[in-house]
Amino acid sequence: MNQRNQLIEPSQLDQLTQPKICLNCILPANFPGVTFNSEGICNYCQNFNGHEVLRNQKEHYEKEFLNLIEKYKGRSEYDCLMCYSGGKDSTYTLDILKNRFGLSILAVTFDNGFISPTAIDNCRKTQC
Repeated sequence: MNQRNQLIEPSQLDQLTQPKICLNCILPANFPGVTFNSEGICNYCQNFNGHEVLRNQKEHYEKEFLNLIEKYKGRSEYDCLMCYSGGKDSTYTLDILKNRFGLSILAVTFDNGFISPTAIDNCRKTQC
């Protein structure tokens, strides 16, 4: 009997119908670059160095970003160039850059033919 015609035991059904996920963070097996150890923990959880290290990294990158703003803000008509899709993530980022950091932004949208009408409408409505 070939492999396609083999009978499946009921105890094996869960393995076929349930996607493999990390037992710690529930990251799915189809996430790019993810691997799992023998205990079912993904490589991202295995490499996580703790909240203290994460907090220190965030502080470091925030300082670098603020230094860049201080160095370049007001030097030309626009303080930064931003790719803007009209989706919620880029709209949120645009709002943060404008309202929290007071930057003058040149937002660029490239219509590759796949942008939804709602996103195009959001681009038109949004004020930089």
